[in-house]
Amino acid sequence: MDIKISKFNVGSKETDCSDIIKWAIKWDWGVGEIVASRLTNKDFNDWETVVVLTVDLQYAGFCILEKKDDWGTDIDPALTPFITAVYVDPRFRGMHLSKKLLESVSDVARSLGFDVVYLISGEQGFYEKLGFEKYVQAVTLSGSKEFVYKKSI
Repeated sequence: MDIKISKFNVGSKETDCSDIIKWAIKWDWGVGEIVASRLTNKDFNDWETVVVLTVDLQYAGFCILEKKDDWGTDIDPALTPFITAVYVDPRFRGMHLSKKLLESVSDVARSLGFDVVYLISGEQGFYEKLGFEKYVQAVTLSGSKEFVYKKSI
């Protein structure tokens, strides 16, 4: 099994993500359509980065490192950067690919000078296993309460 991780600076308007867009539209999670739209519209800022994981040349995992996560409506704007849209294709779940994605995106954040990363999730127990800790609770766009997780890198 050949696992590769690619990083794309989507803040660069020249980055071609057309194949990723086609894949994201097919995700079994509604966020795929949002990701596809944002990639199509190049709706990112300077250093923001997409991390894509492939297994045997097939798209298998995805996440974004960005300044903020708009899912949380009441988050302190000083908290940055956020890991967003963490996704593993159903065909590749159970292979610990999320861990590889989160390590890789954390490496990107570290290379940009950050010493901490954040993410928002309603999942409990999963991110803690990967070194994240609950930091604060946030109200989301849907009105639910989810946790902002924090990890020192």
